[in-house]
Formats: sequence, C-alpha cells, structure tokens
Amino acid sequence: LRIGSAGSERLRIDSSGLVSQGGRNPSDHGSPNLLLWGADTTLHITSAGSVNNSSYAGIKFAVAGGSTGDYSKAGIFVKRQDSYNDLDMVFAFRSSNDATGVSPSDEKMRIDSSGKINIGTTSATQKVSVGTSASETIGYSVDWTGSGAGQVASFTANTATGEVRI
Repeated sequence: LRIGSAGSERLRIDSSGLVSQGGRNPSDHGSPNLLLWGADTTLHITSAGSVNNSSYAGIKFAVAGGSTGDYSKAGIFVKRQDSYNDLDMVFAFRSSNDATGVSPSDEKMRIDSSGKINIGTTSATQKVSVGTSASETIGYSVDWTGSGAGQVASFTANTATGEVRI
C-alpha cells in the first residue's frame, strides 16, 4: 500500500506489514517495523498529562512474553517534574517473571533536566550521584583497554561496614 500526493510517495506499508516513509523500502534498511527517513528525522511522542512529578511519555521494550499481558521489562521515560519544561529522563528495568510491564517507578538511572546523572537515587547533589541501600557496596573503576590493559583506578564503599577502599 502506497500513499502519496502529486506523484510523490509519502507512506508505504509493504506486504510484510513494515511501515516506512520518505519513499524508502524497509527491507533495504534491516527491515525495521517502522522506518522514518529524511534529514533531521524526528519521532515525536507526546503525553497529554500535566501532573507534576507524575505525567510521562515513554518507550517500552519487551523481548519475549505471552500472547496477553505487558511483558515489557525495560523502558525509557521522560517524566514531568515541576513544570512542562522541567523533564527528567528515566531509565527503568523490571526483572520480575510476570506479565507486569516496566514503569517509571522501576527507575534505575535518571538524567535530570540540569544534566545531572542519578543512579540509585532521584535527587543528585553532584554531577553524578550514586545511592544504594544500607546492605550494598558502591564501586567505581576506571579501566584501560589499550596496550597494557588493566584497571587504572578503583573506589569501593561498603555502606554496611563503613569500609572505603581506594
């Protein structure tokens, strides 16, 4: 099925159900289910929600699952904070073996509107903030992968014992 105007194709749905625009054939580009083609192409996802700290728009990912239920276990969400122009990007993962899909409440990492990165916490005090529960160890390492590969620097902190290693 090809849709166009004035002799120019605008939208195509091929015999496999693959959708494209820009006059392109999806099978020529790795056969994506949806192919957007053109200079500065943008997929625009909008949420009509307007509740601070609650409304979001997102993309969910599922690899397997039953024929019914939401088996998405990873997602990227943009969540409204204090106003419509204050948005945080939330990366969420859910590891439960059920038909309950991922949501922003399954947050694992956040990039806030000021560019701060939060892992395990929702309120960064530094450019990168890492939070953890009382029984976990926080660890960071810098590794060299070139000639003479190995660990360059390492830092760990055990929140249960208070032990810090550098």
